[in-house]
Amino acid sequence: EAKLICNFSEDCTKVAKSSCTIVACKACCRKNQQKMKKKCKSHKLSAHEVKKYNIIYDEEPQKEVNVSTPKVTENSASSIAYVSKAQVLLNGLGADEQLGGYGRHRGAFLHRGWAGLREEVDMDVARIWSRNLGRDDRCISENGKEVRHPFLDEHVMKVISEEIPMEHIVNYAEARSVGDKRILRIISHMPLNALFDPNDLLFDSFASLVPN
Repeated sequence: EAKLICNFSEDCTKVAKSSCTIVACKACCRKNQQKMKKKCKSHKLSAHEVKKYNIIYDEEPQKEVNVSTPKVTENSASSIAYVSKAQVLLNGLGADEQLGGYGRHRGAFLHRGWAGLREEVDMDVARIWSRNLGRDDRCISENGKEVRHPFLDEHVMKVISEEIPMEHIVNYAEARSVGDKRILRIISHMPLNALFDPNDLLFDSFASLVPN
């Protein structure tokens, strides 16, 4: 049976507890409890720590949890939890793995060049089904939600792996959170009409369905 890997930090490779609130190892879960002020039943803090960090313990389990919240890191834009009433969630899984978004990808490039980066990315893609998909599916379905993975669409994966050189995907000469997933950051700032051909029949059909 495959072991769960800590979900708190991309650099942590310790075994996680499936019953943990954030599916993390003990050390990372304790850090999260101190930061988020929420207690985990699997990795308990001492009474002194609960008082010191003003940890809140909910007796009644939450009916809905935010299964789409990104990993909480020091660089997170926000640590505020959000509960969505949506039944179908869009998951960004696959973006980091395919577009050089992890710190180890940058390290692979610095030590082994473009070939080393490609090897690291291919390894992440090959193991994504056992390391991420099963865990995410269990967490999301347990809360009565469905999930879609745009970055794991067969056509998207084929284009990224076979048609776009890594040199066009990342630029590690730039700072972290700027040069990694560079192509995605550029596309996200492009207007919609720059991504589709206005003369394309499919685009016209799609546009006709969008309300003014």
